[in-house]
Amino acid sequence: MEKRYLSLANSLSLSGASFGLLAIIELYFSNLLAASLLILLAVLLDFLDGKVARKTGTAGDFGKNIDSLSDIVSFGVAPALMAWQLTANDLLGLVGALLILSAGIFRLARYNTLKIKDYLGMPIPFNALIFVAAYLSGLEGFAVFLLAIMSALLMASTFKIKKRF
Repeated sequence: MEKRYLSLANSLSLSGASFGLLAIIELYFSNLLAASLLILLAVLLDFLDGKVARKTGTAGDFGKNIDSLSDIVSFGVAPALMAWQLTANDLLGLVGALLILSAGIFRLARYNTLKIKDYLGMPIPFNALIFVAAYLSGLEGFAVFLLAIMSALLMASTFKIKKRF
């Protein structure tokens, strides 16, 4: 049972969600570079929140859910919008964005309900990193759509990844 609802770890998760929202706002204004940097900051905070929760003894179901809800904003919605923009806002881009978001939600719900020690499928922060890398490397159009399909399939897959921490 978690000792505190307002903890440093949960504050880091909420800060990550805030960076995700700021990334979404930057994407609204087609500022993909700023959005990429904000997503990278959210990835850093997501890495830190779990470490802090374990170190401070504040890990628990509440924090796990705060983390997952924050992850949907920063690593589901923001990369989906980025993928849509990188495909020139077309119908394929919309389909890709919906696949990314749906697979991300599915992946996090599965993670939160299964009581296993390893990851099942690709963790959602990697989804965000894929689309930041796509933008930074100049990838556009149909290639981004294919990347969206690949990322969605990897998140929804059942391959196991060992947790190292």
